[in-house]
Amino acid sequence: MITNKFRGKRADTENHEFVYGSLFIDKSGDCYIIKPIYWKRKYIAGIGKKWCLIDDGEEIVRVIPDTVGKFVGIYTKDGEVYEDDIVEWGHKYNENPIRIAVVKLNPDIQLVCTNLKNLYGMPSVFRWGSFAYSEFFHEDARTLGNKHDNPELLK
Repeated sequence: MITNKFRGKRADTENHEFVYGSLFIDKSGDCYIIKPIYWKRKYIAGIGKKWCLIDDGEEIVRVIPDTVGKFVGIYTKDGEVYEDDIVEWGHKYNENPIRIAVVKLNPDIQLVCTNLKNLYGMPSVFRWGSFAYSEFFHEDARTLGNKHDNPELLK
């Protein structure tokens, strides 16, 4: 099951770091990430451990629409994989070349290889449902970055 979790780059700061949570798009097309609020057991002086509502700061953050990506439900050694992440794999069997791909949801999970072309000179596309590497992808693959921060990896 894929968790409905999104990320996007903050629109209100210079460094535009990613924020994670639920996605909200208003009528004008502006995108917002609603950061999670959750319950956690916490020690409260004089009372002991109690369940408390934890708010990690701002609840709603405006993000740059082109940077919004959904968690695709797969993992690499480095953690969760989102749309537009750049991943590499092929180390487990010493393959040459190591595959480097941008992750897309279109509507299924696709790994669009930028360094491996098909017979027509187009990027090779691996579809997750028929993907031979899916069994050990989380052990072998690494997340190199994403197309927003690391466009040089797509060349």
